[in-house]
Amino acid sequence: MRPQDKQVFDTLSDIQAKILTVYGEARNQSTLGQQLVAQVIDNRATKHKLTPKQVCYQPDQFSCLISTDPNYPKLLEIAEDFEKALQLNPSLQECANAVNGMNNFTTRQAVMVKLKGATFYRVNMTVNKWFDDAIDDGKLEYACSEGEHIFYREA
Repeated sequence: MRPQDKQVFDTLSDIQAKILTVYGEARNQSTLGQQLVAQVIDNRATKHKLTPKQVCYQPDQFSCLISTDPNYPKLLEIAEDFEKALQLNPSLQECANAVNGMNNFTTRQAVMVKLKGATFYRVNMTVNKWFDDAIDDGKLEYACSEGEHIFYREA
């Protein structure tokens, strides 16, 4: 995130920041895929005693919020008037519905069971030295796959 944009992103609530991150990371995924990404955010928040927004905005954690990512300008535009964007953007609405659906106990439990405590994920078929090294060193282990994402938990 560019320092000059931080003020815009900081206007979002925790839930809005989570929805925006899910939109940037998984808007082309199924509802379950979007919910798994949302739960990764929650798992990190719990583990590190942070708010979801703090997790989303940690440097270099979610590619969509890195200023060189092609999604970044769109996310900044959405953050400038989140409520208006939510009314006009069907994909953002789908992500909001997926994230808000996690308030249902049965849905959240099903997502948590599938995710097995994962706090990391990557897009399938991408090369990422950090992930590859962590897996090879036994620091991360496979938790599940959904759509284009592979989820990992700490070993």
